[in-house]
Amino acid sequence: MSLSNVVSDKAAEWFRTWAVDGDTATLLTNSLSVIAKLPGRQNADLVVQVLENDPEVRRLIVASEISRLTQVDWKTALKGADDPTTIPEPRKLAAKLAKGAISPKGTESRWAAPTRSPGWCLFSDVRPVSKSRPR
Repeated sequence: MSLSNVVSDKAAEWFRTWAVDGDTATLLTNSLSVIAKLPGRQNADLVVQVLENDPEVRRLIVASEISRLTQVDWKTALKGADDPTTIPEPRKLAAKLAKGAISPKGTESRWAAPTRSPGWCLFSDVRPVSKSRPR
């Protein structure tokens, strides 16, 4: 989903500022989530920059993806972000992450384009876990 039809240029600039200079991890994370849904290389590059340089925001984004894709509670999602070996049904999550990464409409695919997305960071950690568990 592109928010470009409902987010003005001025609002997008505020979200970009908050994604870097927000006072709390929640403000940074929520702003980054909006920026990730906007088109454009500048937005994708900013998302990747923040994810690569802010471990707390990355943790919250990864937990959000785990929660969204697996429908687990927030506490379980945070635990999975900290230790991917604790994620329930890691094969199922890995398949959903891979599907999202190749989808032209998926947020993860935009994040993965310049370098690595939180999905790819998580996917790289889940893959070994998936191999160790029986089908």
